[in-house]
Amino acid sequence: MFVPVFTHNFSQGQALREVLEQADCAKKSGFDSLWAAQHHVTDTEQMFQPLPLLARFSGDFPGMTLGTSSLLLSLLNPVDVAEQVANIDILCGGKFILGVSIGYREKEFQAFNLPKKHRVGRLVEGVEIIRRLWTQDHVSFNGRHFNLDDVSINPKPLQKTGPEIWMGADTEPGALRAGEIGDAWMISPRQSMVHIRKLLAKYKEGAAKRGKKGKLLLMRELHVAETNEDALNGAKPFLKRMYETYMKWGQPGEKYDLSFEELAEGRYIVGDPRTCIQELHDYVKELQPAHISFRVTWPGMKHTSTMSSIRLFGKKIIPEFGEKVNGSQRRTYPAPLV
Repeated sequence: MFVPVFTHNFSQGQALREVLEQADCAKKSGFDSLWAAQHHVTDTEQMFQPLPLLARFSGDFPGMTLGTSSLLLSLLNPVDVAEQVANIDILCGGKFILGVSIGYREKEFQAFNLPKKHRVGRLVEGVEIIRRLWTQDHVSFNGRHFNLDDVSINPKPLQKTGPEIWMGADTEPGALRAGEIGDAWMISPRQSMVHIRKLLAKYKEGAAKRGKKGKLLLMRELHVAETNEDALNGAKPFLKRMYETYMKWGQPGEKYDLSFEELAEGRYIVGDPRTCIQELHDYVKELQPAHISFRVTWPGMKHTSTMSSIRLFGKKIIPEFGEKVNGSQRRTYPAPLV
């Protein structure tokens, strides 16, 4: 499930109620995972921090896969992340996926008193430290950004080698890095198919260096209604606002100062069930993703409209794709990657 981003006119209590109701609706409609994103010091939107929220989900929605999409690891202490994620992995029965990314907002790095120019090194070192702490005791590490001397964490994750670490990437160097050190590439719903094709070649190049083929999590924007017209009217103003926020935040990768129709091409799945099924089949055929995830609500969108879209997707679209996609994991309904 997608954990929403809310506008500032929402009370904390209302926001939490809607998050929990949408998560419950997603589970009852046949989705099997819940994801939460991370940003800090947002001034026009508000969002729950992912790890405490996912800990709540582990108790409220047992059996569902939980994940971050994604955690801004470059801002964080990897020892703290390793311990918190190990705990949540235990709480959710070993069904956690750690999605991480590099971050891009200067304001966040300034608030954490960290130079943005160090973000690549902090990410790479952080991933190595986390994996070692999950599987080893008495870890020592001497890096440019982190130093450990005989450090162990307990309890360790329920998954024997720890949760998989999936990586977001918006640029060719980032996609290459995701292949080199990540267990999967998380394809943002912001990325057009033209951009995905370009980055995919770099991701596969990076994965090949490790002797692996790689694995994809495909995220798309989604709104389903009974007619194409209703779906478009229900989604357009809120998608427009979301992408205006991306422009303001300086989101890398592609340009977003485009018309709605230009942005929709190769990004948005908006329409009636038949339209959405066909577009989803096209994505599956070309990309062969292991996971498919959908962002189904945006700041300002009515809760009732989101709930209706979730239910209709579960009723009319999920059955078209059977129990699994490509013989791998089932469809997922994740949090926003913003």
